[in-house]
Amino acid sequence: MSQPLRHGIPRVATIAATEFSAPAQAARVTILHSVPLVPVRDILAAVLGGDRDDRDILWIDFEGHTAPWEHLRATVNDAFGIALPGDPFGAVAGFLLTLERPLLLAVDLHPGVSAAVDSGLLDLLATAPHLSIVAVCTGRRALMARGRLEFGAVTVSPSALVLDARGIRDAVAKAGLTLTEVAAAGLAQTALAQADVLPAALAMMESDANVGDDPDTYAIRLRAEISFVLELRAQSMSDEQLSAAASIAVPAVISARMLADITGHDVDDLQLQQLIQSRVLLRDGQLHLEPTLRRAVLDEAQSRIPGTLAGLHRAVARHLLASGRTFEALTHFAHAGDWKTLIETIDESLIGLMAEDPQALQRIILDLPRTVRDEHPRLSLYLEYEWKRSDNDSPPYLAVTRRMPATLSRLPDVMAPWDRLLSLLTRSLMLRLKSDYPGALETADELDALLATDDMIEQPSLVLAEAHFQGGMCRLLGLDLVGARESFHRSAELARGFDNALHQSSARATAALALTRALEGEIEQASSLLLALDVDAMVDTSMLVANALVAISRMNPRDARHWIAQLGELRAGDEFWPFAVHAGNRYGLYWGDPVETDSDLDRAWAEHGDQLVAGSTAQVLLTSDAADLALLLGQLPRAEAALDQATVRNTWISVCRARLALLAGNPKHALLFILEGQGRGRTERHGQLDLAVLRAASEHALERDEDATASLLRAINKSNRSGVIVPFHLLPLETLGSLAALHPDAEAFVARHGLRGTSYLAPYQTLAGALSERELVVLRALDPAATIEQVARKLFVASNTVKAQLRSIYRKLNVSTRTEALLVAAELGLLDEDSRSA
Repeated sequence: MSQPLRHGIPRVATIAATEFSAPAQAARVTILHSVPLVPVRDILAAVLGGDRDDRDILWIDFEGHTAPWEHLRATVNDAFGIALPGDPFGAVAGFLLTLERPLLLAVDLHPGVSAAVDSGLLDLLATAPHLSIVAVCTGRRALMARGRLEFGAVTVSPSALVLDARGIRDAVAKAGLTLTEVAAAGLAQTALAQADVLPAALAMMESDANVGDDPDTYAIRLRAEISFVLELRAQSMSDEQLSAAASIAVPAVISARMLADITGHDVDDLQLQQLIQSRVLLRDGQLHLEPTLRRAVLDEAQSRIPGTLAGLHRAVARHLLASGRTFEALTHFAHAGDWKTLIETIDESLIGLMAEDPQALQRIILDLPRTVRDEHPRLSLYLEYEWKRSDNDSPPYLAVTRRMPATLSRLPDVMAPWDRLLSLLTRSLMLRLKSDYPGALETADELDALLATDDMIEQPSLVLAEAHFQGGMCRLLGLDLVGARESFHRSAELARGFDNALHQSSARATAALALTRALEGEIEQASSLLLALDVDAMVDTSMLVANALVAISRMNPRDARHWIAQLGELRAGDEFWPFAVHAGNRYGLYWGDPVETDSDLDRAWAEHGDQLVAGSTAQVLLTSDAADLALLLGQLPRAEAALDQATVRNTWISVCRARLALLAGNPKHALLFILEGQGRGRTERHGQLDLAVLRAASEHALERDEDATASLLRAINKSNRSGVIVPFHLLPLETLGSLAALHPDAEAFVARHGLRGTSYLAPYQTLAGALSERELVVLRALDPAATIEQVARKLFVASNTVKAQLRSIYRKLNVSTRTEALLVAAELGLLDEDSRSA
């Protein structure tokens, strides 16, 4: 009996014995899946090389052969020393029919081999009863399906091709050492489970005299040898094999969808399971390549195929970006050296990244090459931004660190538009922190001018929305409500569709817009905006204040009390604090105890005195509250002193001054303030309804009832349109009754809303001099050409007395010169005949 034939079986390095053994002679078709990074071909060659069965084995590799059947005939001729004539396939089929000894045909079916070869091999099986096939392949559907149906094909599990804990213990035992079960189980989860890695590592250990006999030390040293063995293995790969391995090594976390996106080939869960069973992929919550194996592949790929590796990193980054895993995507863009896309991604997702993990964003930026950071100055600013979250459900807000001024000072004078936008955004935050509202308003103007340019059209919407929001805050706090309204509106529009739990940019801007509308007296618009907000999902100071002001304006104390109660303790640095204080003050003015409200206002002055900058919205709001409260308590000098602190001419202040003049018995003087305030109506909508109501009261006090009626009806019409009722509530009881009697529509309006006015105030119809008797004497003694000393001698008083009286007169008449004082006094009817002639 002749010796069995062993032809073409590749010689392989030492392979550890796995559970896989040579196919039984009865198995007609055996399939081994070619799993990346598992030496399946070498394992099969090692097993067949040691086969002891009485059968012939013929190995054939079809890769690179354009005429597969000619190649098969040539291999058969060479193996059996014959010459088969005629058609290659038919000649081989005829030869196989004559076989008396079983023949195992081992075929390595690379992906590039035609599927027709699979069908041909199965046809040979059908005609040759002594033939069997063992095939190494990747997802050959025809071979697997038909082979299983017609020949009962056996598929070898990838787990049979790697070493388990017992296999590792057996291999180490041959080296004369016994591993513990725990150590062996741990090593089975490393690259030592690969049949070609463990023998090489053991060989290196045998040459090391310092290994020792301790099993734990031996296990640690085996782990240490893995890296070197895998480096050698990676170096032996072809570029094509290395590229295929790198496609699995590049993603830190693997999924079938990701591999399909990276490689461009369909990847199903079965293929992933094969990788898991072969211990190439480990599952510990997430799927990832065995770490040491991954490092070896990536290092070799970086050395030999850096372009391919960079392309893989970019493909992984794009997949991660589409999946919303932006931080991981940025890491891969960095590995690819794609700085342009990395920075564009940071710009696009800046707000979300800062809200999600500011430390991770800082690490990514700091790891960039210095040249890249220098080319984009805004990256230095990103390092000093903070997206702060409060303890309650309030939306996060943008802030800057203490190092930001120094960082801003180091920026170049000339910058690209996007860098300049971020620098202006930063400057607006810093100026507000310093309460420099004039500077903040100038910066907001620069921001708006830049945002209106073509350079901003394609820029990230969320960052543009943040820039508009911060510009709106500058204007809201700097007493430019019209500009604030426009900025908040643009911010909400740009951020719409991007809302999530991290930033809620659109909702935050909408709440601020609603507050601005409420301050302007546009209650219907404010209500519509507030209805669009999810009150349960967001608790924001501006939203709460806006709701409170709407309720107050509609004379609904129950709802006002509900919203004000929710404000609670304001967070540190909350820039909406003056509006919250204002809402509380207004509630106290209309329905609370004036004395308690006075105490609350004093506390607000004490706590926030350093933030009450002249000309700011905070100062004007709290000043008007203080003045109205003093008037309600009958403390006219105190109201006048409070109003003297307001250095700006503003509608809110005009309302208070008009009310003060009416209570002091000077309706003509009140009318001057009213007309001045109404003249600013195009740019200052706030307080206009209050002025309209006060104008009717002033004209009625001057017995100009026809004008008063017209003014009153205009005020009622304005109230019906806006939904604001509260300005009528602050009228004295008798004045409200007198006005209601002027017209049936007025009477119906008062009755419909249940208006009663306030009993605290004296009726506006009472006429009296705003100036004291002593001040009237000095006023009537004035001569435009006379000096202070001459007036003093005329009145037989000291010069300082005249000076003091003049200061009080100027303050009360809101003038700054003697001539202006005489003109206003003449208009108010305060002068006698001689003084009027002068």
